[in-house]
Amino acid sequence: MARATPTLVTRLVTVVLASAAVVGACAGGAASAPAAAPKPSASGTSKSTAAAPAPPSSVASTASTASSAPPLSSAAQAALSTADGAFAAEEWSKAEAAYQKAEGLAPKHPAPYVGRARAILSGLGVPFDLGSASSVPAKQKRVKEARALLATAQKLDPKHAPAWIESGRAALMLGDGAAALADLDRGVALAPADAEAVSARGIAKLALGKGDEAIVDLKRAIDLDPTTAARRRNYATALLLQGRTAEAVKAYERAIDLDPTSAGARNDLGAALLQLGDVPRAIKELEAAVKLAPDEPVYRVVLGFAYQSAKRWADAEAAYKKALALDDKRTAAWVNLGSLYLQMGKKDDARAALKKALTLDPGEPRAKAMLEDLDAPPPKPAPAPKK
Repeated sequence: MARATPTLVTRLVTVVLASAAVVGACAGGAASAPAAAPKPSASGTSKSTAAAPAPPSSVASTASTASSAPPLSSAAQAALSTADGAFAAEEWSKAEAAYQKAEGLAPKHPAPYVGRARAILSGLGVPFDLGSASSVPAKQKRVKEARALLATAQKLDPKHAPAWIESGRAALMLGDGAAALADLDRGVALAPADAEAVSARGIAKLALGKGDEAIVDLKRAIDLDPTTAARRRNYATALLLQGRTAEAVKAYERAIDLDPTSAGARNDLGAALLQLGDVPRAIKELEAAVKLAPDEPVYRVVLGFAYQSAKRWADAEAAYKKALALDDKRTAAWVNLGSLYLQMGKKDDARAALKKALTLDPGEPRAKAMLEDLDAPPPKPAPAPKK
């Protein structure tokens, strides 16, 4: 069953390539975001039995044992099942309406309110990241609506862990880091053995710059749910951002062992290998990522940087241009293309690419620095030595 996707834009390749004159993926790329964990019901109800264990990330299976909410009627349970089905199919508007119908059938139960809040958050298409919804008024309004629903769920049943976890996600999206951690702490306290609760808090800590604490939570999530590739990838990303690159590589490798089809994990492994200086192997992983997800521009930007590192100029240029064909507003691709042209001695082409980057992002520091170097007057010749 489905739940809101816990993604986080970690600026992964920006960090990896920070010592270079170019940026690899960056600026909102999905490739650098931790992947979604397994998905229990959006409403936070559990149908598990002893014969059919709950999904690894089901918060509800833990929270329900301590719940003070009244039992659901068969009609309410059926309505929630319908809503969860729409959520699983990513039919957000349909799911939202179905959860609202379930609220009318079970007005004293928190599950329909949590479900509707999750449908709202998932339908926004923004990552689980600090302030990710704060710059768009319409999305900000919807997140606030979700928070109000979650507050209702919390009042109805203060022990319903999913209500606190989703409230923490929503608070983070509005830029309220303190409230996010407070709610996620409450959720983990209610469901300490639930991998998704612990993982959500770890991702929030990573977004708030608490990298070492994030690593502890994300490692704990793996211990609770060792067979889910997405959790390994999140842990690896935290390690990488803390400079523990060799450990990150091993964690990414384990994630790929569990899910060889994960383009994101292969992309991130390639970025980590670039930081270690293993360019040939990085290229192999990045080419695999592009093959698995040919329409994702971020992966092509990172692959282009790897080709550039190997001085494969034509391949790098082709990768950047393909990324731009997929998304011509990808600032990092323009910056990297400009840097490539500088290395190739194509100053006019470099200037055009860098100016395009600044049109998209006037504060882009690498583009500014390279343009300043390009436009700087030639140094004055040294005076002739006196005779």
